[in-house]
Formats: sequence, structure tokens, C-alpha cells
Amino acid sequence: MILDSLAELGYQQDIHAGSCASTNSYNFGLRHNYDDAWNPHSGPPNPGQGNPMRVLFTVTTAFAGGTSLQVNLQDSADDTTFADMIAGATEAIPLADLVEGFQFELFVPDSCRQYMQAYYTLVGAFTAGAISADIVLDVQTARTW
Repeated sequence: MILDSLAELGYQQDIHAGSCASTNSYNFGLRHNYDDAWNPHSGPPNPGQGNPMRVLFTVTTAFAGGTSLQVNLQDSADDTTFADMIAGATEAIPLADLVEGFQFELFVPDSCRQYMQAYYTLVGAFTAGAISADIVLDVQTARTW
């Protein structure tokens, strides 16, 4: 797994104050459809070019006080007006799971428009909690004993 600071949606973003968008949005740039020799900039978006991309979320400060967290990926054509790409992308993640080091991921849909951000929906009044969100091609799955 390779982490790149230019592909992070948020680094240790404090989100306990209320539902919010990620600190950063990511610009996938212009999409190319090389099957159309006359118009190389046409065609649907294709982030990852055949390799499924994902956003890896890592809890960097344990959450306290609230009930649950739900995360969704949003996209935009103009980096201003964002909309959910998948309704209810994550199930509600209970407070008991939101401990430091907890990780989960969401796949980036092929239909993603040029810009993408994460949106965090909090249920309850949290008093602490922070998350890092990184766009990656794969995740670290090796475990040591």
C-alpha cells in the first residue's frame, strides 16, 4: 500500500464537532477515452484505469460520546456542488468500533465525476474523534503475530 499526501482527502481530520465534508477534495483530472481517435477527451470517467481504487479510512483519534458514524463518497463536476455517489455507502459504524487504528474502506465507483470528497455523518454528540482518508489502489493486509 502506497500513501501519497497529494491523494489524501483528510489527514487526522477532527470530525467530532458535527457532520462535515473531508478537508480536501481530489481532482481526478480530465478523463480520456482513447477508443475515440477524433475526441480523446470524451467518454465516461475511469478513475484507476482498470484497477479499482478505494478510499482507506483510518481512525487516528478514538471517538467518544456519540452513537455512530456513517461515511459516504461524494462527487462533483465543478468542485463546488457535491452529491452522494452511493446512497448509504457504509452501514452505521458503532462507537465501540471507532477506536484508534480501526480501518475501513470504500471503493471509488467507475461513475465518479472529476472531483471527489468524503462526507461524514455523525449520530449523537461526539466529544472526540479524528480520521485520515487516503485514496489508494490496495490496502495492507499482511498481519504479524
